[in-house]
Amino acid sequence: MTKRSIKHASSDVEMIFTAYNLRCTFNILDINLLKAYLKGLGLYFSHFRGHLRTFSSILDF
Repeated sequence: MTKRSIKHASSDVEMIFTAYNLRCTFNILDINLLKAYLKGLGLYFSHFRGHLRTFSSILDF
């Protein structure tokens, strides 16, 4: 084992599982459908970006 702690090793395992799940997603979904979904998701989050900035500025003292 090359990692010095369980915490560091678990981070690597989480990265491996994430990569595996993304690979499965790419194999299952049509690439054009996935692009359209990600584009819509980006628009959704860009809409709330201004609200999040306002909220975070309120929290900063």
